[in-house]
Amino acid sequence: MKILQIIDNIKGGGKEQRMIQLSKGLVDQGLEVEILMLENKIDYSNVKNLNIKIHILKGNPKNYLNVSLQLYRKIKNINPDIVQIWSNLLPALFISIVSIVLGKKIVGSYVTVASRITFLHKHFFLKKINFLLSTKIVANSQAGLDAFKVPKSKAVLIYNGFDESRTKKITSPDLLREKHNINEKIIVIMAARFSVHKDYNTYLDAAKI
Repeated sequence: MKILQIIDNIKGGGKEQRMIQLSKGLVDQGLEVEILMLENKIDYSNVKNLNIKIHILKGNPKNYLNVSLQLYRKIKNINPDIVQIWSNLLPALFISIVSIVLGKKIVGSYVTVASRITFLHKHFFLKKINFLLSTKIVANSQAGLDAFKVPKSKAVLIYNGFDESRTKKITSPDLLREKHNINEKIIVIMAARFSVHKDYNTYLDAAKI
């Protein structure tokens, strides 16, 4: 079985890391996996070491007519059994339409957060259409599936994997304490990319209690 992973890019982020780790796991299970990117931006260089073929579209990724034409040719040429879509909801719609035309099954990986998309949300109808076109919809948490109201018949829960090779780059605790002048016996941390979306204020407020 061949699976084609389609994603906007592989810039630093949790969704991108999930896609890489899942692809590695699928290959380890004996499945054939290829990756198709809408633009040539790669922060996680380790994806190049997975022995997975990477395809990159040309031109502006927001020129959806051009993207759709390229997608048609690429997907037809690669001829996967399943197209797994990691792109945002708008480009995902064009990818889904092209995939349906070519008779491919779609696995949607649109659920990346646990916040609800209500009727008044600008992406509400995009979500509905993409869900309708998908054979299955994957999320990394039950909270995400519930928040997006994914139909139970289509919902698939796959928790985040972890690449143990990343632990080889960890600095020893003693060196970290010395570097940052930390004298406390117990240290509590929040691990995530530094972004306003991660709500660090709540974490800091909780630390004051």
